[in-house]
Amino acid sequence: MEINIAIIGASGFLGKSFVDYFNNKNIPVTAFSRTVQNKNWKEFDVLNYKDLSVFESFTHVFYCAAGGVQRNNIGNNELRINSLFPIELSNYLNNINTSIKFISFGSYFEIGDNSLDKEWTEKEIIYTDNIISSEYIESKKILTYYSYIAKKSYHFILPTIYGEKENSKRLIPYIINSLKKNEKITISSGEQIRQYVYVEDVLKIIWENIVLLNCGVYNISGEVVNINQIVKYIFSLFDSDIEISIENNFRDLSMMNLKLKQSNLIKEMNLSKSSLLDNLKKYL
Repeated sequence: MEINIAIIGASGFLGKSFVDYFNNKNIPVTAFSRTVQNKNWKEFDVLNYKDLSVFESFTHVFYCAAGGVQRNNIGNNELRINSLFPIELSNYLNNINTSIKFISFGSYFEIGDNSLDKEWTEKEIIYTDNIISSEYIESKKILTYYSYIAKKSYHFILPTIYGEKENSKRLIPYIINSLKKNEKITISSGEQIRQYVYVEDVLKIIWENIVLLNCGVYNISGEVVNINQIVKYIFSLFDSDIEISIENNFRDLSMMNLKLKQSNLIKEMNLSKSSLLDNLKKYL
Protein backbone atom coordinates (compact mmCIF):
# COMPACT_ATOMS: atom_id res chain seq x y z
CA MET A 1 0.00 0.00 0.00
CA GLU A 2 1.34 3.44 -0.92
CA ILE A 3 2.31 5.58 2.05
CA ASN A 4 -0.28 8.25 2.82
CA ILE A 5 0.11 10.34 5.94
CA ALA A 6 -2.25 12.43 8.09
CA ILE A 7 -0.99 15.04 10.54
CA ILE A 8 -3.55 16.15 13.15
CA GLY A 9 -2.63 19.43 14.82
CA ALA A 10 -0.55 20.51 11.84
CA SER A 11 -0.38 24.20 12.75
CA GLY A 12 1.70 23.59 15.88
CA PHE A 13 5.50 23.44 15.90
CA LEU A 14 5.82 19.65 15.87
CA GLY A 15 2.92 19.10 13.48
CA LYS A 16 4.12 21.69 10.98
CA SER A 17 7.63 20.24 11.18
CA PHE A 18 6.26 16.82 10.22
CA VAL A 19 4.31 18.33 7.31
CA ASP A 20 7.45 20.03 5.98
CA TYR A 21 9.52 16.88 6.53
CA PHE A 22 7.22 14.67 4.47
CA ASN A 23 6.71 17.31 1.79
CA ASN A 24 10.47 17.51 1.35
CA LYS A 25 10.54 13.74 0.90
CA ASN A 26 7.68 13.88 -1.63
CA ILE A 27 5.57 11.65 0.62
CA PRO A 28 1.81 12.33 0.35
CA VAL A 29 0.68 14.15 3.49
CA THR A 30 -2.61 15.76 4.49
CA ALA A 31 -2.57 18.35 7.25
CA PHE A 32 -5.54 18.63 9.63
CA SER A 33 -5.83 21.89 11.53
CA ARG A 34 -8.28 24.55 12.65
CA THR A 35 -6.58 26.89 10.20
CA VAL A 36 -6.19 25.93 6.53
CA GLN A 37 -3.02 27.02 4.72
CA ASN A 38 -3.33 25.39 1.28
CA LYS A 39 -5.22 22.74 -0.69
CA ASN A 40 -3.49 19.90 1.14
CA TRP A 41 -4.78 21.18 4.48
CA LYS A 42 -8.17 20.17 5.86
CA GLU A 43 -10.12 22.15 8.43
CA PHE A 44 -10.30 20.06 11.56
CA ASP A 45 -11.55 20.78 15.07
CA VAL A 46 -11.15 17.95 17.56
CA LEU A 47 -14.03 19.26 19.65
CA ASN A 48 -16.54 19.20 16.80
CA TYR A 49 -15.33 16.35 14.61
CA LYS A 50 -17.48 13.22 14.55
CA ASP A 51 -16.59 11.35 11.35
CA LEU A 52 -13.47 9.32 12.11
CA SER A 53 -13.80 7.36 8.88
CA VAL A 54 -11.85 10.07 7.05
CA PHE A 55 -8.68 8.64 8.60
CA GLU A 56 -9.25 5.12 7.30
CA SER A 57 -7.48 5.88 4.02
CA PHE A 58 -4.15 6.76 5.64
CA THR A 59 -1.25 4.44 6.42
CA HIS A 60 0.06 6.68 9.22
CA VAL A 61 -1.81 9.11 11.47
CA PHE A 62 0.34 11.48 13.54
CA TYR A 63 -1.49 13.11 16.44
CA CYS A 64 0.29 16.37 17.30
CA ALA A 65 -2.66 18.38 18.66
CA ALA A 66 -2.52 19.83 22.17
CA GLY A 67 -4.75 22.10 24.23
CA GLY A 68 -4.04 24.29 27.25
CA VAL A 69 -0.26 24.11 26.95
CA GLN A 70 0.29 27.49 28.59
CA ARG A 71 -2.25 27.08 31.39
CA ASN A 72 -2.13 25.34 34.76
CA ASN A 73 -5.88 24.72 34.79
CA ILE A 74 -7.69 23.23 31.83
CA GLY A 75 -11.28 22.28 31.11
CA ASN A 76 -13.11 19.38 29.50
CA ASN A 77 -12.25 20.67 26.03
CA GLU A 78 -8.53 20.38 26.62
CA LEU A 79 -8.96 16.98 28.27
CA ARG A 80 -10.65 15.76 25.10
CA ILE A 81 -7.92 17.22 22.89
CA ASN A 82 -5.00 15.86 24.92
CA SER A 83 -6.25 12.39 25.81
CA LEU A 84 -9.87 11.37 25.18
CA PHE A 85 -9.97 12.04 21.43
CA PRO A 86 -6.61 10.44 20.56
CA ILE A 87 -7.57 7.38 22.61
CA GLU A 88 -10.89 7.19 20.77
CA LEU A 89 -9.21 7.58 17.38
CA SER A 90 -6.50 5.04 18.19
CA ASN A 91 -9.13 2.46 19.16
CA TYR A 92 -11.21 3.21 16.09
CA LEU A 93 -8.32 2.79 13.67
CA ASN A 94 -7.11 -0.36 15.38
CA ASN A 95 -10.56 -1.92 15.17
CA ILE A 96 -11.06 -1.23 11.46
CA ASN A 97 -7.50 -1.78 10.24
CA THR A 98 -4.64 -2.89 12.46
CA SER A 99 -2.10 -1.96 9.79
CA ILE A 100 -2.72 1.78 10.22
CA LYS A 101 0.01 3.23 12.42
CA PHE A 102 -1.19 5.77 14.98
CA ILE A 103 1.56 7.94 16.47
CA SER A 104 1.16 10.27 19.45
CA PHE A 105 3.41 12.17 21.84
CA GLY A 106 4.05 12.68 25.52
CA SER A 107 6.39 14.97 27.44
CA TYR A 108 9.11 14.54 30.03
CA PHE A 109 7.18 17.06 32.13
CA GLU A 110 5.07 14.01 33.03
CA ILE A 111 7.90 13.15 35.44
CA GLY A 112 6.45 15.87 37.67
CA ASP A 113 8.15 17.64 40.57
CA ASN A 114 11.62 16.19 40.84
CA SER A 115 15.09 17.14 42.05
CA LEU A 116 16.71 13.70 41.74
CA ASP A 117 19.57 13.50 39.28
CA LYS A 118 18.45 10.47 37.30
CA GLU A 119 17.25 9.40 33.88
CA TRP A 120 13.66 8.17 33.91
CA THR A 121 12.46 5.12 32.00
CA GLU A 122 9.05 4.97 30.34
CA LYS A 123 7.64 2.76 33.09
CA GLU A 124 9.00 4.99 35.86
CA ILE A 125 7.36 8.04 34.30
CA ILE A 126 4.02 6.29 33.98
CA TYR A 127 3.92 4.98 37.55
CA THR A 128 5.65 7.75 39.49
CA ASP A 129 3.65 9.42 42.25
CA ASN A 130 5.52 12.71 41.88
CA ILE A 131 3.33 15.78 42.17
CA ILE A 132 2.12 17.16 38.84
CA SER A 133 1.04 20.77 39.24
CA SER A 134 -0.37 21.18 35.73
CA GLU A 135 -3.70 19.77 34.60
CA TYR A 136 -2.37 19.95 31.05
CA ILE A 137 0.41 17.51 31.92
CA GLU A 138 -2.03 15.30 33.83
CA SER A 139 -4.20 15.05 30.73
CA LYS A 140 -1.16 14.17 28.62
CA LYS A 141 -0.20 11.49 31.12
CA ILE A 142 -3.58 9.80 30.66
CA LEU A 143 -2.70 9.25 27.00
CA THR A 144 0.77 7.97 27.87
CA TYR A 145 -0.66 5.51 30.39
CA TYR A 146 -3.26 4.27 27.93
CA SER A 147 -0.66 3.84 25.19
CA TYR A 148 1.55 1.85 27.55
CA ILE A 149 -1.24 -0.47 28.67
CA ALA A 150 -3.10 -0.92 25.38
CA LYS A 151 -0.06 -1.28 23.09
CA LYS A 152 -2.16 -0.45 20.03
CA SER A 153 -0.18 2.58 18.90
CA TYR A 154 3.21 4.30 18.96
CA HIS A 155 3.71 6.91 21.65
CA PHE A 156 6.94 8.87 21.99
CA ILE A 157 7.83 10.74 25.18
CA LEU A 158 9.88 13.77 24.18
CA PRO A 159 12.14 16.21 26.02
CA THR A 160 12.15 19.88 25.01
CA ILE A 161 12.16 20.07 21.22
CA TYR A 162 13.57 23.13 19.53
CA GLY A 163 14.11 24.51 16.04
CA GLU A 164 14.13 27.69 14.01
CA LYS A 165 10.36 27.65 13.43
CA GLU A 166 9.32 27.24 17.07
CA ASN A 167 7.01 29.73 18.80
CA SER A 168 8.74 33.08 19.27
CA LYS A 169 7.71 33.12 22.95
CA ARG A 170 9.74 30.01 23.79
CA LEU A 171 13.10 30.37 25.53
CA ILE A 172 15.59 30.26 22.65
CA PRO A 173 13.82 32.58 20.17
CA TYR A 174 12.77 34.86 23.04
CA ILE A 175 16.39 35.42 24.11
CA ILE A 176 17.67 35.75 20.54
CA ASN A 177 14.96 38.24 19.56
CA SER A 178 15.54 40.24 22.76
CA LEU A 179 19.26 40.44 22.03
CA LYS A 180 18.59 41.54 18.46
CA LYS A 181 16.26 44.29 19.72
CA ASN A 182 18.52 45.19 22.66
CA GLU A 183 15.66 44.51 25.10
CA LYS A 184 15.80 43.43 28.74
CA ILE A 185 15.58 39.66 29.25
CA THR A 186 13.57 38.05 32.06
CA ILE A 187 14.23 34.39 32.84
CA SER A 188 14.11 31.98 35.77
CA SER A 189 17.12 31.31 37.99
CA GLY A 190 18.42 29.05 35.24
CA GLU A 191 19.34 26.16 37.51
CA GLN A 192 16.86 23.68 36.02
CA ILE A 193 18.39 20.64 34.31
CA ARG A 194 16.72 19.82 31.01
CA GLN A 195 17.17 17.80 27.84
CA TYR A 196 16.94 19.51 24.45
CA VAL A 197 16.57 17.70 21.14
CA TYR A 198 16.51 19.30 17.69
CA VAL A 199 13.15 18.81 16.00
CA GLU A 200 14.73 17.49 12.78
CA ASP A 201 16.41 14.74 14.81
CA VAL A 202 13.05 13.73 16.29
CA LEU A 203 11.43 13.54 12.86
CA LYS A 204 14.24 11.41 11.47
CA ILE A 205 14.40 9.06 14.45
CA ILE A 206 10.67 8.38 14.37
CA TRP A 207 10.18 8.06 10.64
CA GLU A 208 13.25 6.02 9.77
CA ASN A 209 12.77 3.54 12.58
CA ILE A 210 9.06 3.21 13.32
CA VAL A 211 8.92 0.22 10.98
CA LEU A 212 11.34 -1.57 13.32
CA LEU A 213 9.34 -0.93 16.48
CA ASN A 214 6.37 -2.69 18.01
CA CYS A 215 3.46 -0.67 19.37
CA GLY A 216 4.26 0.84 22.75
CA VAL A 217 5.78 3.83 24.55
CA TYR A 218 9.31 5.01 23.78
CA ASN A 219 11.55 7.71 25.23
CA ILE A 220 13.60 9.91 22.94
CA SER A 221 16.26 11.63 25.04
CA GLY A 222 18.18 14.82 24.29
CA GLU A 223 21.29 16.80 25.11
CA VAL A 224 21.52 17.52 28.86
CA VAL A 225 21.83 21.23 29.65
CA ASN A 226 20.75 23.68 32.30
CA ILE A 227 18.95 26.88 31.42
CA ASN A 228 21.98 29.00 32.32
CA GLN A 229 24.05 27.03 29.84
CA ILE A 230 21.56 27.73 27.06
CA VAL A 231 21.62 31.44 27.88
CA LYS A 232 25.43 31.44 27.80
CA TYR A 233 25.41 29.59 24.48
CA ILE A 234 23.18 32.25 22.96
CA PHE A 235 25.06 35.18 24.48
CA SER A 236 28.28 33.76 23.03
CA LEU A 237 26.80 34.38 19.59
CA PHE A 238 26.23 38.08 20.35
CA ASP A 239 28.46 40.85 21.62
CA SER A 240 25.95 42.17 24.10
CA ASP A 241 25.67 43.50 27.66
CA ILE A 242 21.87 43.24 27.82
CA GLU A 243 20.43 43.29 31.34
CA ILE A 244 19.05 39.97 32.59
CA SER A 245 16.28 39.95 35.20
CA ILE A 246 15.95 36.81 37.33
CA GLU A 247 12.47 35.85 38.54
CA ASN A 248 11.52 32.85 40.66
CA ASN A 249 7.81 32.65 39.89
CA PHE A 250 8.13 30.36 36.88
CA ARG A 251 5.92 27.30 37.23
CA ASP A 252 8.61 24.77 36.29
CA LEU A 253 10.94 25.56 39.20
CA SER A 254 9.58 22.56 41.15
CA MET A 255 10.77 20.34 38.30
CA MET A 256 14.46 21.03 38.78
CA ASN A 257 15.73 17.93 37.02
CA LEU A 258 14.02 16.32 34.03
CA LYS A 259 15.92 13.69 32.05
CA LEU A 260 14.71 10.79 29.93
CA LYS A 261 16.51 7.48 29.69
CA GLN A 262 16.82 6.72 26.00
CA SER A 263 14.60 3.79 25.00
CA ASN A 264 16.73 0.67 24.63
CA LEU A 265 15.22 -0.17 21.25
CA ILE A 266 15.92 3.30 19.90
CA LYS A 267 19.37 3.37 21.52
CA GLU A 268 20.35 0.19 19.71
CA MET A 269 19.76 1.94 16.39
CA ASN A 270 22.86 4.10 17.03
CA LEU A 271 21.11 7.28 16.02
CA SER A 272 23.22 10.40 16.25
CA LYS A 273 21.76 13.75 17.31
CA SER A 274 23.04 17.20 16.40
CA SER A 275 24.43 19.57 19.04
CA LEU A 276 22.53 22.46 20.60
CA LEU A 277 25.38 24.92 20.07
CA ASP A 278 25.59 24.14 16.36
CA ASN A 279 21.84 24.35 15.88
CA LEU A 280 21.52 27.70 17.68
CA LYS A 281 23.45 29.31 14.82
CA LYS A 282 20.59 28.37 12.48
CA TYR A 283 18.30 30.80 14.32
CA LEU A 284 20.41 33.81 13.35
